[in-house]
Amino acid sequence: MSLQQTCSGKTNGYVQSFHSACWEGVRYLAYGTGGNLVIYNGCLEHIQTTEISKLLRDTKQEPELEVDIVSVEISEFDGKIALTVGTDALVLYPQQANKDVHWNLMKILNHDYPAFCTSWSDDQLLVGGETLTIWEQAISHNQETPVKWSKLWEQRVSSKTVLAQFSPDSTLFASMSDNDRLVKIWWDPHNSEMKNREYEFNYLPHPRAVTNFAWRKGSSEQKNAAGSNILITMCKDGICRIWASTNPDEPQYFYISTVVDPSQSLVTLQSLEEETYNEDPNIFTSIHWIDSKEFLNALRSSIETFDGNIDDSICGNGLRKLRNLANDTPDLLYQVQRDGSMVIWGIRGVTFSIRNIDQKHPKLTLFLRGDKGHSIGHDNYVSLDISVDFQVTSLKYTGVYLM
Repeated sequence: MSLQQTCSGKTNGYVQSFHSACWEGVRYLAYGTGGNLVIYNGCLEHIQTTEISKLLRDTKQEPELEVDIVSVEISEFDGKIALTVGTDALVLYPQQANKDVHWNLMKILNHDYPAFCTSWSDDQLLVGGETLTIWEQAISHNQETPVKWSKLWEQRVSSKTVLAQFSPDSTLFASMSDNDRLVKIWWDPHNSEMKNREYEFNYLPHPRAVTNFAWRKGSSEQKNAAGSNILITMCKDGICRIWASTNPDEPQYFYISTVVDPSQSLVTLQSLEEETYNEDPNIFTSIHWIDSKEFLNALRSSIETFDGNIDDSICGNGLRKLRNLANDTPDLLYQVQRDGSMVIWGIRGVTFSIRNIDQKHPKLTLFLRGDKGHSIGHDNYVSLDISVDFQVTSLKYTGVYLM
């Protein structure tokens, strides 16, 4: 690693207290630290800090109100930011002036029970907590008229939801509870666009408590293809599971397409030092996607702006190899282990099985293991958000520390 960046303010430590997304070609990072919302751009330049506690005190006329931000979610559709504090979900909208952008309060959505997570799907917002609620923003053609939000669906759940995410095609959403071995897949059997929706769900079982999950972000052609929804889950056994649709005609049912188990290879096996810390069942290192769409876009941009001969120079040779890699294996996963080592896997054929049932299972390949590239203390280890810079002589990654 050749670059590190420290962002001010320690994150609040919830599952969704940090989020990164691309809007209008610019990457933004947003996270909650105490009662403050902090926003950076992809170059890690500070954009704004908003004191949400003060904002709510002024709005609700409660001078003693102090809150912690539980979740932050940026919409890639229109740049709005949703965050949850207590029983409220706040929606902030972006305002652009020249090249600058600033987020202001748009709406406070009130709930009867605490809210812990959100997920965007165009103009719809899913809020999870002790209830699951879907809100929709009404389209207004009069700028002087306040934008109205209507509640499309709400359901009380047996245990609080700490993470809920719409699938890329918005036909499903997944949810999980705290210390729960089951991920729920929700769908509307009637595909209703009306307010009176009815959702059903089934389970994805795991041997230990699930800690996180994410939907695969494919290309625009794959987004609405039958059976294109692919889910990655991580639980406390340290194994990453990739789930794909069993049948394109019933996309709500999933099976385990492949697994990533670092302990099954001597190359990716955790160090003895890390195994000592793994005696605590609550301490382990997660495996994450590297978004294939952003990987390909970044590579394409780097090749277009490269000012040398791509076939002659060392940097050009590296870009050429990455281009071949991207064409063959656009799906990448990474893990930063507790000793600072970084592991990157590639998966080939992750979407093949949804087109042809006779295709072989996806092929998992180890691409890179960087030995102790990060100097990470055991008391302040955090997950990393990876951004890739191809305009260098070798692949480098930028770890974002939120201390």
